[in-house]
Amino acid sequence: DLATKGARSERYDAMRMLGDAGTPKAFQALLGVASGARGQTRVQALEMLAQAHPSDPSVGQLLADSLFSGRHEEAQYAAGVLGRIGTEDARQALVTALTGKDANLAAAAANALGQVGMTDTVKAALMSAAQQSPQVKTQVMQQLVQSGAPEGLRLAEEILNGKDPQGASQAVWALAQNGTAEARRLIERALDSKDA
Repeated sequence: DLATKGARSERYDAMRMLGDAGTPKAFQALLGVASGARGQTRVQALEMLAQAHPSDPSVGQLLADSLFSGRHEEAQYAAGVLGRIGTEDARQALVTALTGKDANLAAAAANALGQVGMTDTVKAALMSAAQQSPQVKTQVMQQLVQSGAPEGLRLAEEILNGKDPQGASQAVWALAQNGTAEARRLIERALDSKDA
């Protein structure tokens, strides 16, 4: 009752207790809270469920529903949680989010996929999504450069040669963190740019 009808702090504490209890009845209660709630209460319940039962299919389904809910904050939060739990279903939901028309969701999914691990399938999905939107391209570049993938350096070079100063700035930052000789070469080339 407190998890659904209490004051904000009471709801959070009650959900945490349900998540920590580890009993089937507590899990079902928390699942009921997550299923029926919206907004902050839903995402907090999903976080507790993901911590206690990351591989449970019903938890994965609720997170996928939130990912594609159309509610910006909830979708971004769900992407982060899916990235942290890292199951195959979570990875598949994030790859699907990459291909949608919502650039913000695709960027959040790209960021979360970087946490899951850079398999060939994930890399191919990221590269495909990068061609759809400059925002997604920048996010994908950061993830690939951070993981040390050569594709990330190629994307950084494309962004540096493009017309997006904000993206170029992010590319320089990602390259500086990379620290390889190739990254240094790209930064030195950026120093010669006519764009101050």
